[in-house]
Amino acid sequence: MKTSVDLKRFKKSITHHFLLRTLHILEGGTVFLLSSAVIASMMYILGNFQSFMEETQLFILSMIQTVSIVGFVVSLYYLAFLVYWIFRRKRVPFQRLFSALFAIVINILLSAGSLLIQDLSTGLG
Repeated sequence: MKTSVDLKRFKKSITHHFLLRTLHILEGGTVFLLSSAVIASMMYILGNFQSFMEETQLFILSMIQTVSIVGFVVSLYYLAFLVYWIFRRKRVPFQRLFSALFAIVINILLSAGSLLIQDLSTGLG
């Protein structure tokens, strides 16, 4: 009888540690990719004032788009694991939930903005 209780507790402990470790990895990936996309956007804005070459500007735009799409996917996975963690632990970490939703919205805006600017610049040139 005691063995089955210990086995259940052991399985629950492993699941909790795996979920917590996965949440930390996804949170770090979300922050890294979001900050990379924002820094690349700043490079694009700075490049407009510094008169970067057109090919360089298009490369920066494609880099922004790629990083923000990958960041969007990682943020969605982070949000999904966070919702699963909320249902398992019965606690709502509002700061993490807000940061995941914020990252999703900013990544969508950066990706759409870079795609729009890229289409306008190649279509007019």
